[in-house]
Amino acid sequence: MTHTDTDIFPLVLEMDTGPYEFQSVEDMEKWLQEDIDAFSWLAQAVRQQSEIQGVKNQRDIHINALKTFVNVCRSGNDKNHILVHRDELLKKWTERQNSGKLITHLSPRAKYCSRLIEEHSIMTAAYAMCGFMNIDLTIPPSKVIPEIIVGISLAACFMADHQESKDTVASSFSAMQQDWNEKFHSTNQELHDELKKTRGDVADTAKAFKDKIAEADEQLAQQTSAHAQQLKDAEEKWHALEELYNKQLALQAPVEYWRRKKTSHAKWMWGTGIATAVIAIAVLLAFLHYCGTAYDAKGVTDRFVFANLSLKNVGMLIVISTFGIWFVRLGSKMFVSNLHLRTDAIERETMVQTYLALLKEDDGMSEDARNLMLQSIFRPATSGMVKDEGPINIIEMAGHAVSKKAGG
Repeated sequence: MTHTDTDIFPLVLEMDTGPYEFQSVEDMEKWLQEDIDAFSWLAQAVRQQSEIQGVKNQRDIHINALKTFVNVCRSGNDKNHILVHRDELLKKWTERQNSGKLITHLSPRAKYCSRLIEEHSIMTAAYAMCGFMNIDLTIPPSKVIPEIIVGISLAACFMADHQESKDTVASSFSAMQQDWNEKFHSTNQELHDELKKTRGDVADTAKAFKDKIAEADEQLAQQTSAHAQQLKDAEEKWHALEELYNKQLALQAPVEYWRRKKTSHAKWMWGTGIATAVIAIAVLLAFLHYCGTAYDAKGVTDRFVFANLSLKNVGMLIVISTFGIWFVRLGSKMFVSNLHLRTDAIERETMVQTYLALLKEDDGMSEDARNLMLQSIFRPATSGMVKDEGPINIIEMAGHAVSKKAGG
């Protein structure tokens, strides 16, 4: 609180025992906790019989009012705000006191209920509280217990200041118990007749139930036979599926293999193709460059003058015509070979996938068709390299001429 307790306290509340003065908010919290502890048994009574929830609800009204005021004081609100809540508390407290439903832990009625717990039971004390607060009870006949009459009667005697009438209440209760016993026997006879009638109905129901069981047994036998056939068909399909799975699993590795081969050959094909094109252009440009020196340097004539070629240029032309063209030819062979192998890998992958698709068909394929497919899939692969048909450079041409002359 941002102000002193003397601005709000002392606070006087009219209790069922007379005026009670609270000196501070701590004093009020202590009194509130003691009041809650003194009536903690009410919660257990409500759990045993929910019809007395009204007693606890009436108790919670003044408990919640005090809790709210304590929280307002503790929340640090300004003085005027707390004073407004104090006036509301005084008004509600006066209304509770005038209604006669205010019972605190210091009142004789509360102490009397505590004594009833020791001498009788918690339920007797709870119904005595109902009598003290004048709470209307709506209890089904099946839940009527002796503690209701005893508790309410003892509360009435206490409020009338007739403690000595306990014996009278006890004797009245005995008479009431005898009356209840007579009513119980009458009700018991009615229940016995109803039970006899019910037994006849149960016998008829049992006969009908037996007929239903016989009918159900017949249907069960039919369903069992049908389910057995379905199970047999399912097992056959399962074995076929298992066989298909094993075949597919066995061919899955070749599919992956040819797929990787296709990718690898495609990379080599494009690589060798690009490299061969670059080398061919380079060879052509170098050849043209060194051949250019054979023309007249003065530009008088466009005739090719072999004398203008130096020994170095002649050697370079021979090297270019030999190794350059050889590299271009080798690159072309590798390009064509990888193109061929890539196409072969695509065909094999397609054939394997087609074979797997045919296996999934209900009719499947014949043994001859299956063998033909497998032979095509696993046939030996050729490299696709092109065979040389003749010499392609000066050295090969000279060697070829010498060999022909020697043979001639």
